[in-house]
Parts: sequence; structure tokens; C-alpha cells
Amino acid sequence: MELPDESDVPEASANMIAATGQTDPTRPQSDFPAGVLSVSYGKLLLDDLVYVVRSPAQWSDEDWRNAGIAAAGVLVVGSILDRKAYERSVKLREREHEQRAKNIERLGTNGAVLAILGGFYVAGSLGNTESMYVAQDGLASSLIASAVITPALKLIVGRRRPRENEGSLNLKPFSDKNSSFPSGHTTQVFVLASTIASHYDQPWIKGLAYGLATMTGAARVYHGAHFASDVAVGALVGTYVGSTVAAYNTALRTNANSRLAIMPTLAPGAFGIVMQVQF
Repeated sequence: MELPDESDVPEASANMIAATGQTDPTRPQSDFPAGVLSVSYGKLLLDDLVYVVRSPAQWSDEDWRNAGIAAAGVLVVGSILDRKAYERSVKLREREHEQRAKNIERLGTNGAVLAILGGFYVAGSLGNTESMYVAQDGLASSLIASAVITPALKLIVGRRRPRENEGSLNLKPFSDKNSSFPSGHTTQVFVLASTIASHYDQPWIKGLAYGLATMTGAARVYHGAHFASDVAVGALVGTYVGSTVAAYNTALRTNANSRLAIMPTLAPGAFGIVMQVQF
């Protein structure tokens, strides 16, 4: 086995980053931000955004099959439940239930998400490392989803909201940046749920996070703010962004804190292994 020349390592490492999401082991530990109020965190946020946008190009066949299954599921939900769910919500709507639904759906607002992440940030500042990771990854994921992906989809699709009574297939692309598809509240709350679930292994934490997220999406349908398929897509987008950013940043942290890094490399005319020990 031929080991590549040292001059080939940066290019080979870049190829490995693109393929696996793992970072260059030569990156200094100090480059990884300790919190969220720093220039280095801004660089991390940009890095996360680029990775989220580019990661589908690195999906395996299984990943694409899963994405196809998810898309088919959304179509089924749309064709069967969109109109029926809205009509049912109109019949069930009562004043007391209305207030309960409003209280639940507040979990998906930007203010609520930032407040919860702020709690994790405070806990992290007091020494809880995993809480700081949730704050870092959750804030990055929330900004990517709420400032980039969701607004773009809303503008491109331009779907009318169910309470406007114009039908579930009434689309006016590039006419309304606050259209129905997908649900922004649902996207945000699933970003938060998937980030928390990525950092804690306890089943009850995962169940609570995703349970509250699901209730938030259901409340949006109940209020006639969204069709069921809007909520389904919001849940998929939020889960994808949150889990992808958490996994990617976990790889960055692992390599930033590792004293021994071993990774395969591919360079022109050679395949080998690079090993680096930090002293």
C-alpha cells in the first residue's frame, strides 16, 4: 500500500470531508467554538449550511430510497387527509380547545425555540457540555431552516392556506413568501426535537421531544393554518436539518478533541491511510 505524499493530504482530506462529513484532523481544537457568541460560531454556521445543502449529493442508494418513500408518504397524506383533516378540524373546533391548541403551537414559534435553546446555553455555560452542544447545533439548524430552506419552499410553491377555502391544489408560485407549504412552526419544532434527540440517548427524552413536536403540527392543522401535508413536509425538513447538523458537528467535535486521527485518503495515483498524533 502506497502512502500519499504529504502534499497530497489536504486534497485527499477534502474529498473525505465531502464524502463522510468528517473534518480534517489537522483542524486546531481552538477553531471549534466554545459557545454561540463568537466569530468562530459564525464560521461554523456557514459550514453547517453548506453541508446541509450539499449532503444530498453524497447520499447512498438507501438514502435516496428512504427519501422516495418519504415523498410518497407525503403524497398519500395529501391525497387522503388534506381536505378531510381540515373539514374535521372545523367541526371539532371549540373555544376551550382553541386556546389549548394555541398554547401548544407556540412551541413552534421562533421565540419559543430560541428561549428553549437559551436554556440549554445557560446550562452549557454552567458546565453541562451536552447542553452547550444542543444550543450550538439547535441554533444553527433553526437559522438554516427558518431563514433559508422554509422561506424558499414557501415562495417557490405558493400554496394557499386551507382556511382561505381555495382548495389544497391551489398553487401560486412566487406570489406569497408566507404561503402554506411547508409549515414553518412544524419545521422549527422538529428541528429542536431532532437536535435534542441526537444528543440524548434516553428514550423518554426522544419521545417527549418528538411527541410535543407532533402535537404542535397537529395544532396547526386544527387551526386551519396548514394542510396535513404541509405539516408532514415541515416535520421531514426539520428532522433532516436538525439531525444532519448535529451529526456533522459531532464529527467536527470528535476530531477537534482527538489526539489520534486515522483516516483513509485518496490521492492521484495512490490510496492509503493518514495517521496524525497530536502532542
